[in-house]
Amino acid sequence: MAGQKKHSDAGKTIENDYYIFEATSKANGTKEIIQCGMGAARDFLKLLKHEGLPLFNPLHRDGGAGGNLEAGEGDKKRKKSEWNPVAKQSYNAIMWLIIAWDAKPDTPLFEFRKDIVHYKKYKPFDWKVKRVNTAIQNGGRGKTLSEIINELRTGNDLREDLCRFNLLTEVVNKWRNRYKNRNDISSRLTHLTKGETAEEAFSTLLKILDEKTIIGSTTKSGFIIGSRPAVCLQDTPLNAIAENLLYEKELRKETNCKVRYCVFGVRFNKRQIFKMGGRPVIYEEKELMKSQLSKDEHWRIVNYDLNDKDKMIDWTHEREWRVPEKIEFDYKNIEVLVASNIYYKKFIEYCIQNQKLDMLQEINGIVVLNTIFY
Repeated sequence: MAGQKKHSDAGKTIENDYYIFEATSKANGTKEIIQCGMGAARDFLKLLKHEGLPLFNPLHRDGGAGGNLEAGEGDKKRKKSEWNPVAKQSYNAIMWLIIAWDAKPDTPLFEFRKDIVHYKKYKPFDWKVKRVNTAIQNGGRGKTLSEIINELRTGNDLREDLCRFNLLTEVVNKWRNRYKNRNDISSRLTHLTKGETAEEAFSTLLKILDEKTIIGSTTKSGFIIGSRPAVCLQDTPLNAIAENLLYEKELRKETNCKVRYCVFGVRFNKRQIFKMGGRPVIYEEKELMKSQLSKDEHWRIVNYDLNDKDKMIDWTHEREWRVPEKIEFDYKNIEVLVASNIYYKKFIEYCIQNQKLDMLQEINGIVVLNTIFY
């Protein structure tokens, strides 16, 4: 495409259609990527006794496949097959990313492509569409697929029928609406601070915000199994968090038990935490799971035991996630939770008095938890 320059491993600059091969050495099993134009590709295909693959050509011009997924080398032998419309748009999206990012076969995009082609007659599961959307979010540097394609329009007469992704948009919006239309799941993960008093928990929150870092708890400082620290978060809606906090408050009065958390915290987008390596914990009898997981993964274990009805251990209501080691963040990616209007005002005063106006201006918002019920 105009604006792109691709070199053939056969020694020339590629000017038209091209192939990317993944070659495995018979001697030592190492893999190499071979990129070449159609001349060398035909020779490789002949050696492989392969009829060739359909070519993806998004341009209005002669030659190649013209965007026809069934066209290309070996067309005369290949019978045309039907594509599910969502599968076809998924394929087109993946191919656009491969072209725009000059992706190679050892990247996830090619695995996605292989899967879509294999089941092309069937509508992909929603999560398979979403993983393509996630790839765009992770690798697109804040750009949408349409914006990525638009950058390729200069000097290229693109086929508009290959630039339509309305069906994929419907799937992604449906997925997002699951969070919007239900009160039992959340798109956010919440880390709550600890302290023997509200003032202590509030001070911990301010320290976290000043440092833009949450240091993971350990076996000594928290409820972590194993030697690797981890930051704990809850995958619960705000009303459920408020209920849990009220219960914890009453429980401490009755039993003088260890403080788990208080009414102050920081919220993150779930996808952001996932990209940091955060994962849902594994609720199971700890000794059983310790024998199943490597020591480096013991931070994911939360003890779960219903054998003794008088001493049941069950924290599944928290839907806990953990991030190993620590979380580092920017203000623009968080929301702050405070206990009451009093601490909301204290937080504002702290930012003003300590010249932390950037914190106030950049955070996504402040949630006052006691207003949820009162």
